Amino acid sequence: STQSGHYAGGRRGFRGEEAKPLQYEKSRLMSSNGPTRRNIQHLFHLAGENERRKVRSSIFATLKNVQGMGNLDAASLLNKIKMKDPALLKRINKVLRLVPNTQAYWESTRAKLKAQIEKFGPPTFFATFSPSEYDWEDLLQHLKDANSDIPNVDDLSPSALLNKDPVLTSTYIHKRFDALLKFIIDAEPLGKVKSHFVRHEYQSRGTVHFHTFLWIDKSPLIGKSSDAEVASFIQKHITCKLPDPVNEATLSDVVGSYQDHSCRSYCLRAFKKSHNSSKAKNESASSTKSKTKVACRFGFPRPKSKKFILHDVLSSVIGRKTKQMKQRLYDLPRTEEERRINDYNPILS
Repeated sequence: STQSGHYAGGRRGFRGEEAKPLQYEKSRLMSSNGPTRRNIQHLFHLAGENERRKVRSSIFATLKNVQGMGNLDAASLLNKIKMKDPALLKRINKVLRLVPNTQAYWESTRAKLKAQIEKFGPPTFFATFSPSEYDWEDLLQHLKDANSDIPNVDDLSPSALLNKDPVLTSTYIHKRFDALLKFIIDAEPLGKVKSHFVRHEYQSRGTVHFHTFLWIDKSPLIGKSSDAEVASFIQKHITCKLPDPVNEATLSDVVGSYQDHSCRSYCLRAFKKSHNSSKAKNESASSTKSKTKVACRFGFPRPKSKKFILHDVLSSVIGRKTKQMKQRLYDLPRTEEERRINDYNPILS
């Protein structure tokens, strides 16, 4: 609670100065007091207040910068909105650019990504990093220690424990990803990183994962470099090889647990293909047959191959655009046992 612009009470008494709204919100989110940090309704209230504050400040800037808006009363402003005044609507759309997941927010984010592509060219790598939070013993122990006030906290399942404290869970995952990204940039396991782009997404279970673009200095470029250079670069950093369970025990366990794809409802899609039978060539279009095939949208099981194959870029892009069975840009050398192993980098796995 607050009193006269200061925090009331507390171990250290009153604040010497008034806390700004963002400072207060962060103090609640990162509070060492478990019940405060775990109060979901209060957290949503703080998020709502934060968004309203961003919108209010953007509205003020919008009205100030649109010609002729400075002296308008409320009725005249509403009339301009009803008449769909182009200058005003353009500005109003930008009001929401600071609010995550709005159209204006993603337009701004997309513009930044396009600027990176314009400056650095096509990204070298697209990588997705997903946490294995149920298996992170250090995270689970951290949550138990921080939430010791919960009765029988040591008996909670990993899922129940993570759901009890979403703020601390999310903070831990973000910090761990930040450390991984710093390692990629500083240690250069993929080469020198010229630039990077990260998009955060939340899965149906509520856990964040990270989609990243990485621009690597002096990396070969398809269409400019030779196919041999491209193939050599990809195979230097990406593999689908099953590690030796004796000599590479840790990597073998990681690949077997997290890189072995099993098709489920979330990845299976119905792909439609239309084709004409030989008898239908001289008949009407009504004789065209339609065939539906259920297949994995990630392309598993992937084709067995004795050598690296680099496919045509145009055909790969067209397959994605038309939502037909997509062809990957390349196929790694792959045995029958490796057809469901995802492409991975051994150092980052």
